[in-house]
Order: sequence, then C-alpha cells, then structure tokens
Amino acid sequence: MNNSISPNHNSEPEDEAWSEITAPSPPFSDTDDTSSWILIPQALEVNDDNNDDDNEEEEDTQSYYSQNLQEEEEEEEEESSEELEIMDQKGPSSSSSSSSRPSPETFISVLIRERVLHRLPAKQLLNLRTVSRQWNDFITSPFFIHSHSQSSISISGVFYIRPSAPINNPSFNPFNKHLHGLQSPELKFLPEPVAVLSSSRGLLCCQAFSGETTKYFIVNPVTGSWVLLPPPANNHGIKPAAVIVFDEPFMFNFALDYKLVVAYDLGGCYGFEVFRSREWEWSVSAELCVTEQIVPESGVAAGGCAHWRTSMQTVVSYNPETDENWDVVWPESYREDVSWELMEIDGKVTCVCVKGDEICVYGSEGSGWKEVRKRRMMRKWGSGEVKVVRVQEVKEVVVVANGRVWGWSLEDGKWREGDWFVGEGCEKFVSFVGSLLHAYGSWG
Repeated sequence: MNNSISPNHNSEPEDEAWSEITAPSPPFSDTDDTSSWILIPQALEVNDDNNDDDNEEEEDTQSYYSQNLQEEEEEEEEESSEELEIMDQKGPSSSSSSSSRPSPETFISVLIRERVLHRLPAKQLLNLRTVSRQWNDFITSPFFIHSHSQSSISISGVFYIRPSAPINNPSFNPFNKHLHGLQSPELKFLPEPVAVLSSSRGLLCCQAFSGETTKYFIVNPVTGSWVLLPPPANNHGIKPAAVIVFDEPFMFNFALDYKLVVAYDLGGCYGFEVFRSREWEWSVSAELCVTEQIVPESGVAAGGCAHWRTSMQTVVSYNPETDENWDVVWPESYREDVSWELMEIDGKVTCVCVKGDEICVYGSEGSGWKEVRKRRMMRKWGSGEVKVVRVQEVKEVVVVANGRVWGWSLEDGKWREGDWFVGEGCEKFVSFVGSLLHAYGSWG
C-alpha cells in the first residue's frame, strides 16, 4: 500500500493544483517499496516547464490518487470483514485489538471516578468500593482520600452533649440522616466512653475519662478507624483545649500527617504541648500564653495554626512549627451582648457573630479583621438566644436556636435544618465533615 497523503481541500485554495513527487523511503521503513508518493501543491514545485505538461501531470495525479484511494478503501473493508470473522469464530476474549480498545462502559467508569466520586459523601464512597477492584483501589488511594477531604461543601452534622446525659455519651444531629454515614453516632465502637473535643477534616479528637491520666483518641467515625495516642508529658486536666492541625499547605500534604495541639491551664497562664503523627511523639513548647481563660470548646485549625477564643474577647493563636503564640482582640471589641465563634474559611481564621437579627462574618487581615459578609436573619426559629457553632473546611455558618440546629451557606445563602430536635441546655457543639482520612496519618 502506498503511503499517500491526501490534500486538505478545507485549508488550501480550491483552484490550486496538486502534483506528485517521488521521495526516497526512510531507512527504517519496513515496506518493500523503494519510494513513497507525496502530494504537494503546484505552487511549491521548482520545475515548471509549460502549462500543457502541468495539466497532463495534474490529471495523472488526480487519476492516480482516486485509484489508490479506492484500493485503500477496498483493502480496509476486506481487513475489517476478516477481523469480524475471526472474532465470531474465536470469541471476543481472543481478540487482542478489541481488548486494547476501551469500551463505552470503561470510559464512563473512568469519567465518574475522576470527576464525580470526590464530590460524594464518605458513606457513599464506602459503598462504591464494592463496584470493582479498580474502584476500590482508586477510592482507598492516598491521592483520592486527600482530594476528597478538600472537596466538602457542607457539614454532615454536629456532635454535642445533652444536659441530662452522662458526659461520656456524645450525641449527633445530622443534616441528612441517610448520608452522614457514621458507624456509631455515640462512638460506641471505641473501647471506652469519650467526649468529643474537636474535629478537623473528618477526624475527631476525643478524650477518655478513666482515672487521672489524660487519654486522647483520634477517630474517624465514618470508617470506624481509631488510634489511642501515647500519653502526653504533662497533665492537661479535665478540660484541655485540643485542636487537630494538618500540615500546610494541605493541598500538598499527601502523607496526611497531622498535629494535635493542646493548650492546658498552668494557673494564671497556658502552656502548649504538640503531638506529631509523623514522629508519633509529643513535644512540650517553651512558650507560655498569659491570658484570662481559653474557652476549650472553641478551638479551630487554620493556616497550620490552632486558634481559640478567650473570656477576654480575644483570639489566641499558636503556631506549632515556629513555636510562637499571639493574641488579637476580636472584631466587636468587648461587647458581651453578641454571640460569636471562630471558623476557618479558605485556610484563614474567621469570626462569626450574631448581634440582634444580623449575622456578621469577619475575616482575618494582618493583625486585624475585615467584614466579609453580613445578612439579616429571617428568624426561622422565632425569638430566643442564638448560639454560633465553630466550623471548619466549609463555607457554612451553623447556629443553634430554640433546640434546633441551622446551617446557612455563605455561597448560595440557603438555610438547612438539622434532622433532630436537640433540646434546650445542650452544649459543647462540634461540627463534623465526613472524610476517609486515616486516624493514624502516615505513621501506620
């Protein structure tokens, strides 16, 4: 078969003539021919004797090209028919060409894995692992787990403590009871009762209440994986301020290592102790923070640092990498008639406050704050006290009012309501976003 290159009539002028020249075959050619036909436009020819010769040459070229094209089409049809006959005789499994071509189902499967799966809740991902071995390997790969943990757009629900229940029995209020996917909302799969201290990227920091020894569990309530951390060097008391901080920038933290930063009361000041999953050991900070009182249940992680609010209406921050701490006054100064809490949005610490019938969101800017969002509430829950809940990883404000949990999206402005009535007097609310992260980081 000749290696003919047809002229592109769409990109060349219609009246431009085409002629044939002979070019030697490349030294690596496996064909028996000693030459290959290449069609070039007449305007590129060097030898141009007369118009009659050109016209005759053009006619010969067109005739030759048409004949070769017809022969090629006939040969391709014969090859296709022969291939179909072989497939009918030996079956589809014996055809190497058919196995090398991806089927429409394979293409759709790859498209779903690459574009859709990371947007699904963690519960659905666990179920989809049974689709095939390829899907299981993909969903359990560190790269996908890392990508999925950055793709959440709303929280799954909130953990809290009921006033009538023992302190070691947490409760969970989901925004969709069919999608939260927790193995046990009360965390009964753990070896002993715990209280939920904080949450970050689908992992919970929990504290056990057995004896005087401080015991910390890192738990993924969706997968049911958990690990008991080694005991810290110091006694953190019964109300430690613990925050799970991931190495930043998180988008490059494929090992998924984390730090547990704990601020504990030393009487008149606070000390810091840090557990690192990569080294699997604790280290005591040389820094001391002089402040009135850190609110233990207020901690969030943002920008690789841990942040808490205090009873002095300030925000205390600690950087475990540089071993530094600092504090700033919150946006509304020293007002006591405002309910406020910390959030993390796009890697920055944020203050959310409710004053009257307004919700105000302030983002950190240098050593101060800047108002980034304000909205008048519709008072779906009627009158009464409104409590703001700390949130991470998603752009959603969560409040508790009149026994109900509400979520307000900062992106589309829509409201959501929790499935259950939490009742009055509940406390220690911890928002939760499901993921597939391992409780032991890269250490395990």
